[in-house]
Amino acid sequence: MSAAKEFPLPVRRFATRAEMGAAAAADVADFLRAKISIAGHGVRVIFAAADSQRDMLESLIADHRLDWGRITASIWTSTSGCRRILRSGLAIG
Repeated sequence: MSAAKEFPLPVRRFATRAEMGAAAAADVADFLRAKISIAGHGVRVIFAAADSQRDMLESLIADHRLDWGRITASIWTSTSGCRRILRSGLAIG
C-alpha cells in the first residue's frame, strides 16, 4: 500500500475557448476576492501573458467584482520575463 494519496482534479468541458476563459476568470476572481478578504489588504499576482491566456485575462479584467486598486498584477512572458502592469491601467494588447 502506497502512502501517497490521490487527489483527482475535476474536469470541466466547454464548447468554446471564450467559455473556458470566462470560467477560469471567475475561478481566479473568486480566489482573489477571498484572499483580499482574508488578508485585509491588497494581493500580488503574476499572470501568464501567452495568447492562450487572452480569453481568461479579458474576462478577468471585465469582472467588476474585483477591486483592482487592491491587486498588484504582473505578467510573465517567455520573451521578456516578468513585468508589472499598472494597477489602474490594465489592458491587453
